[in-house]
This record gives sequence, structure tokens and C-alpha cells, in this order.
Amino acid sequence: MRGLPTEPRAGIVERIRPLPYFINNLFPGPRDLWISATRRHRIDQLMADDVPRLSSEDQIAASSLRPDSPHAVVLNRDGVLLGAIEKAGVEGAAIDYVNGGPQTARPEMTPALAAKLLKDHRYILITTGMGKYLGRYCLENSSPAIGAERTQQEK
Repeated sequence: MRGLPTEPRAGIVERIRPLPYFINNLFPGPRDLWISATRRHRIDQLMADDVPRLSSEDQIAASSLRPDSPHAVVLNRDGVLLGAIEKAGVEGAAIDYVNGGPQTARPEMTPALAAKLLKDHRYILITTGMGKYLGRYCLENSSPAIGAERTQQEK
């Protein structure tokens, strides 16, 4: 029949289940308070800004890239991350070599969660909720206290 829904309406439990994710994304303040109240470390404390920044129109020179992955990040005019250059020794337009889906995380993520992501990915780029590039998660910047926290949380 015309106009009738093709599937039954979702139950109340199914509609409420994603609510915490929307609240965390729309109102990050309570999450930030919780993280600071529990004295957890955040990955923005371990961030490095050592990756060359390119626009999509820039030409890549192999000598201007980092030796390890990601070799460079590609940003738009507003600083929003478009992707990362992962291939070494490339030359040409940045847009031709960009990986449009690099692993990203928000600054308030904990190092323990980031360590789980690094099991499947070579690097993590840190962006704001709106996609603005902030830096690269860098394990070299971690302190012994953060490492001890990470091993306790994994147990």
C-alpha cells in the first residue's frame, strides 16, 4: 500500500542506545570535566606538530617530506584535514597521492585508547570535531607516568 512504512518502527531501546554518542559530540564539556576529574592523560599532551602541511594544489618535492609515515598532511584553506601522504619518494600534485581516510582521533582521547588504535594503524592524526588538523599523536613524547597508566588500564 502506498504511504505505509516498509519496516516496523524502531523500539525505544534502539532509539535511545546512540544518545550518549550524540551528547558527547554535541556537548564535549562534560566529557572534558570527567577526564580532568579522573586525572586521565589526553593524547593532545603527547601531540607533535612535525608533519609538513600541504594544500591540495601544492606540488610535492620528495626532499620536503618526513622520512616516516605520514610524510605530509593535506589541508584545505581553513586548516581542515583532507588526507595524508603515505607513499615515500613521490613527486607531483599532492591531491594525486593523498589518502583521504587516515586514522584520526580527538584531542581528549586517552593514550590507552590510542594504543589500541595503533595496533591496526601506523599513525594517528589529531583533529578537532570539525576536522581541523592539530597534530600527530607521538609516542616519543610520552612520560613514564603515562606509560604506567596505560599498562594499568590494559589489565
